[in-house]
Amino acid sequence: MKDLIIKTLEENRLYDDNYDLVSYNKINNFFKDYKLNTSNNNPLPNNLKRDKNGFLILDNESFIISDLEIDGHNDNKWMLFSNGSRALLKNVYQDELQMELLFQELANTLNIPSAKYDVVTLNKNPFLISQSFLSLEEYLFDYYNVEKKTFIDVEELVKEGKKINQDKHVRKTLFIDLLTKHYDRFPHNFKIIMSKENKKVAPLYDNGLCCIGTLYKSRFTFPEYKGSINPSNIIKFLISDEEFRNWVSNYINKINPISFKDKIKQEKGIYIDNDMNELFIKNVQENQTLTKRIIKNS
Repeated sequence: MKDLIIKTLEENRLYDDNYDLVSYNKINNFFKDYKLNTSNNNPLPNNLKRDKNGFLILDNESFIISDLEIDGHNDNKWMLFSNGSRALLKNVYQDELQMELLFQELANTLNIPSAKYDVVTLNKNPFLISQSFLSLEEYLFDYYNVEKKTFIDVEELVKEGKKINQDKHVRKTLFIDLLTKHYDRFPHNFKIIMSKENKKVAPLYDNGLCCIGTLYKSRFTFPEYKGSINPSNIIKFLISDEEFRNWVSNYINKINPISFKDKIKQEKGIYIDNDMNELFIKNVQENQTLTKRIIKNS
C-alpha cells in the first residue's frame, strides 16, 4: 500500500521524499474510486456536507494528504481526493479565513480570475481549502521578484505584464489590492502559469491578509509609483490606460461590499464576524469613493 500511495502522489506531482509526513483517510475507498485528473479543473467532491457553521466536513471523505512543502509554509498541505482533484489545505487564523472569502466575493464582482476558496473542518479543526488551478502539465514561476523590496514598482510591474500580454490582469490585480489595502502580493502569491504552449498570470490567491495585514505582519510590499505610495497617484497611473479606465468605470458602481456577508451566509451558511465585515466594507468603500472622484476629475 505504501508504494501505491507514493506512486499516486508522484503522478500528481505531490510527493517529495518523506513518507512519514504522508497521511490518509479511508485509503481502501480512495483507491476503489480514484481516477487520475490531469486537467486544471479540480472540484471538491460533490457529496461533502456542511456542519452547522457552514464548514464542509472532510472526516468521512477518502483522501491522501501530501508531504509536499508549500513555499516554506509548513502549515499548508496538498490534499488529493479520490475523484482525482487536488486542493490546498491551509491552517489560518479565523480573521484571515473570513477575509479570504470576502475578497473572493469582490473578485467575482469585478470578474477578476481568482482561486476558488471554501472552509472545511477536519478532526474538529477549521481550515481554508483552495482548489488547484493547475493542470499536471502546468507549473508556477515567479512573475516579479519583490522578496527583498519594501515596495512594488507599479510601472515596472505593468511593463513586465506587457511582455506576456497580461498587463490588463496586472492592472486589475493592483486595483483590487488597493481597494482592499492588500499589501501581501509577494512572489509566492503573484506568479505566472507556464506550460509548453502557454504563459499567463495565475488567478489571485492568498488574499486573506487584505484589510488586516497589520495585525499579523511587520513587513509589507506596498505598491509604489514614481516613489509615491499614495493610492491616488497609483490609481491615476492605472487609469491612464484608456481600456483599463473604461473597465474601472464600468465596474466601480457595481461594487457593493455590504451584500457580501449575507451572500456568503446564504450560499454556504458561513457567518462573517461583524467587526471583520465592517473593516472590509470600510476599506473597500473608502477606496471606491476615491476612485470615483479621480475618474470624475480627470
